[in-house]
Amino acid sequence: MAKLTAPWTPCDIRSSKDKVFAIWRTQPRQLAGIVELRGVWHENFKNCYIVYYAFEGHEGLGLISHGVRYACRYAFEKLRLHRLEANIQPDNLASKKLAM
Repeated sequence: MAKLTAPWTPCDIRSSKDKVFAIWRTQPRQLAGIVELRGVWHENFKNCYIVYYAFEGHEGLGLISHGVRYACRYAFEKLRLHRLEANIQPDNLASKKLAM
């Protein structure tokens, strides 16, 4: 079973306008992490927040990087957004590297 590296808050994604992408590892078949587009705003700003995290044991494999690239293409091409924003803790070097 996948473990989070930090606490989380459950939500019902069926009732949300947010987009959630599950990142799966193929060998072995395991859920590796999540990439989300939260707070999608289609009016004037046409923006959202991008959130990404790997489950314990799946960090540093490039899987989340691949998911972030896919989510960015989806946001700009399918949702026609103009901007994505990421809130990153200053000491989270892996997230900072991924966002650049």
